[in-house]
Amino acid sequence: MEKINYPGQLLINSYGAIEKIDIDGTYVVDTGHLVAWQGELEWSIRKAGGWKATMLSGEGLVLEFEGKGTLWLQTRNLGSLVSWIRPQLP
Repeated sequence: MEKINYPGQLLINSYGAIEKIDIDGTYVVDTGHLVAWQGELEWSIRKAGGWKATMLSGEGLVLEFEGKGTLWLQTRNLGSLVSWIRPQLP
């Protein structure tokens, strides 16, 4: 993770669309979907489920945010990516 503390604009890129989520309370997100966050948010990393969830998802970790702030999440739509790549293949 990188901490950016700059008063100007920041350009970010992601795998999929970026969705802005305003939170005030608790929010849990898969680590693979998080792009950035802003505000007075406390966070912790924890396991998501047991061994089955880890084996099926390939990761099994989530970030739990608490407080008031903004998250930016990437959609990571694998199906759309495959649909776009398939016609490009020989």
